[in-house]
Amino acid sequence: MIHIKPVSENKHFDSLKEALDVDAVPIFFQYLGAFPEYFDYIANQLIINLKDRKFADLVAETETNILPLIHSGLPKSDDLHDWLSRYRQTPAFYYFQKDLFKIFFINIKLAYVFIALREAVKGWAIAAKKLPNTVNKNPAAQETETGIDPGQFIIDDTLILASVNNRQVGNRPSGLIKSSPGAIEPDFLPEYMTRCRNEFWQHMKTEQCLMIRLGTEKIILQSLSMIPNLIFSPVNVVIRLSQKYPEFSELLYLLSEHFPTYAIQRLLFSGFMLE
Repeated sequence: MIHIKPVSENKHFDSLKEALDVDAVPIFFQYLGAFPEYFDYIANQLIINLKDRKFADLVAETETNILPLIHSGLPKSDDLHDWLSRYRQTPAFYYFQKDLFKIFFINIKLAYVFIALREAVKGWAIAAKKLPNTVNKNPAAQETETGIDPGQFIIDDTLILASVNNRQVGNRPSGLIKSSPGAIEPDFLPEYMTRCRNEFWQHMKTEQCLMIRLGTEKIILQSLSMIPNLIFSPVNVVIRLSQKYPEFSELLYLLSEHFPTYAIQRLLFSGFMLE
């Protein structure tokens, strides 16, 4: 079981939120925030990359490779396509998709971050033999054994980011009401997200989704060397900066096992929502 308590919003997250251009810090960093020395150490490295134009170009190139893979391998149902077709020509649809593209790009960035961190702590397998047996260190262990809900990382947090962003974006139609047949209603965004969540959760149970996740991870792994600034986080540094906290071995487990997987899966979910 994971005993780390995620840290709620605080000033430590401000620079990272600015670099990601989000109003709510992704849940991954709320867990890292429980280890402030390590969080500050790694956040500085991440911010440098997030503000680098070369990293933005890498993310854009990755998007062109990944999005067709998602759409071909994780198709929307006919019912969802029919539902979307009723609103496709409305101004709200344009703004809505614009918001979701932003969330998709953020999730590509997060996938790079947590795949890079996993590769940086490759010594975990050796270090785990010397650490307290506070969590199940078997990579094949079921996700539910950690006590963490995967849906909170993959779906719920993505929806929070999208909803917050949608409320904050300016220059969008406001006060939308059903004034004519087919006109968009105020609940378009939450209803669409609920429909996507239900369909994507079914996709996640399939072998096809697993293969797409592995293919997406392979694309990112092959591009890690193109990250403009080195993300340096070897296992000995993680331990040195976090070992005074009782749950420090759990941090290593999350960095090496769950966070990379969740980051890829939420990337797939945000891509699935796009048209």
